[in-house]
Amino acid sequence: MIVLTWQFIALILAGFSLSLGLLPSQGVFWEAIDQHSSHATLTDGKTTASVVFQFDADGLITSMRAESRCYRVVGDKSMFMPWVGNFREYSVCNGMWIPLEGEVGWEHPEGLRLYFKGKITKVSYEFAVI
Repeated sequence: MIVLTWQFIALILAGFSLSLGLLPSQGVFWEAIDQHSSHATLTDGKTTASVVFQFDADGLITSMRAESRCYRVVGDKSMFMPWVGNFREYSVCNGMWIPLEGEVGWEHPEGLRLYFKGKITKVSYEFAVI
């Protein structure tokens, strides 16, 4: 079983606001599933995080899903469930497409329970000089 830690999820989510974070050169391994979805995996040592991304006709990320992410720990037992994110309202910022709205949560049997919902109102960043 793959346990997704917050640190790896944060690295993957960082790619939504800085698209370059999801490039293969940043350690993300991509595998196409079909023309509108891909499986992304990031490994660091013994820890691996995997997420399936869905793309629209323009190649922009519309959603992501991790099948098994720790939802809570009761005693010494971890409880896992699907973890999903939806992204929309893309805009070009400094030559890169980024989603300005998004939400992330756990997919319970009775429906999605959000723990984050946000809207970007201002973007400012600098490219690293290599």
